[in-house]
Amino acid sequence: IGVARLEEDITRGQSVARYTLYGAVDRDWQVVSHGSTIGYAKLDRFEPVTVRRVRLAIEDAAEMPQDIAVKLYSPFGPVAI
Repeated sequence: IGVARLEEDITRGQSVARYTLYGAVDRDWQVVSHGSTIGYAKLDRFEPVTVRRVRLAIEDAAEMPQDIAVKLYSPFGPVAI
């Protein structure tokens, strides 16, 4: 993967204030990207990496986030998760 599209349901307002996206590389979880607000949609671009799984950690939020979508893309197109 080389791009993650994060989407937050903002019908009740934006809530995510800080997050980290991890990827399972071999047997370890490694930080793939991190950022502050997500809003309607945000693209995180990073050096391509081969992962077996991903995990999104919401580290700070104004309130409990609802319906966070994560879409992953490789340099060759969408990735099924």
